[in-house]
Amino acid sequence: MNNQDFWHSIHSIIDEGFTANGLSKLESYAEQFITQRLIYKRFSSAEQYGCSMGGSTHVIASLLAGANAAADRGISQELTFKEESELGKTQESLIESWARKVNCWYDNADETLTLELGEQLAEGGEAHVYQHGYNLIKAIGLDYYIQPILALDRISLHNTFFPETRLAVVGFGRFRDETFHIIVEQPYIQGSQMTDEELPTKELEKCIIAKPIACIDLCIPNTYGCKRCGYRWLCPVDFFDTDFVIWYMGASTVCGYFVLQG
Repeated sequence: MNNQDFWHSIHSIIDEGFTANGLSKLESYAEQFITQRLIYKRFSSAEQYGCSMGGSTHVIASLLAGANAAADRGISQELTFKEESELGKTQESLIESWARKVNCWYDNADETLTLELGEQLAEGGEAHVYQHGYNLIKAIGLDYYIQPILALDRISLHNTFFPETRLAVVGFGRFRDETFHIIVEQPYIQGSQMTDEELPTKELEKCIIAKPIACIDLCIPNTYGCKRCGYRWLCPVDFFDTDFVIWYMGASTVCGYFVLQG
């Protein structure tokens, strides 16, 4: 099956209203996707693995949203906010229609989660968080994404870089205010903050930005900036490994990253 035939099949499944045969095909495509017998050209091999870690529900939703995503339809021009919003609503509708058929849709999801799991553990700009035994249940909204496929891609990327805390999609729903949410499960991990002495400085030196020119070669970074010149980070580095340094750039939680070289 070539790329054109595949997307024609996905559109036929949608147009036929998610019949039993269509649902069976989607499950088969998800299994092929997860075992990498079906290659999703929009993703690298690592990103496809990250998407697969989200489970078959995540994979199928990504494919359905992809059937109406600009990138998968070969649209290269930048969309207006109105066009992007309309595209997002179409994706929401497709995912909802499918999710209702396979019983992973939650009406009044905020009420349902509270009744089943108790009061929220936490709430941020992106997600509502609930405790569920040794796991967390998160209801991720689209405020930062507009299109569901962008939120689903974010989950794929998270799983690619942080497999130990993978996000598994377990369903979808709308809150009482009609906002669309992706319901995910994630392991609960009790952590502690690293001390300055535990942070390797060699990697951090390469990602310090906007520090005084006189200190470029002599900067001695710690969690909050440079011990020598007093330059301070906007906020601490949150994650690094041999390939990436990732940090939040401010209170708005815009995320920045730096790729380490050699």
